Amino acid sequence: MTEDAGKKEGFAKGFRADAIRARDEAKLAPYRTMTTGQRVSIVAAVCRTAVISLNMHPDPQKILRMRPPLPESSRRLWARLREGYRWNARKR
Repeated sequence: MTEDAGKKEGFAKGFRADAIRARDEAKLAPYRTMTTGQRVSIVAAVCRTAVISLNMHPDPQKILRMRPPLPESSRRLWARLREGYRWNARKR
């Protein structure tokens, strides 16, 4: 690989990373400004959906016994959400 090609590839990777961060920030923005009540409503809706899904499965106990690992991307996103919440809480 030539030096110019390496620079172009590095630029492209950095550009993609910036685009991904911007996309993630756009997705996270509404959650950062939510009230506790709004968050509770979302969690309650997710829980209702989980109960409905479990009740539709022929073996709900099997589903409850499963503990799939959380993907690394989700762990990073969760950490960023928590940090954003802490940051917003400090601003108040």
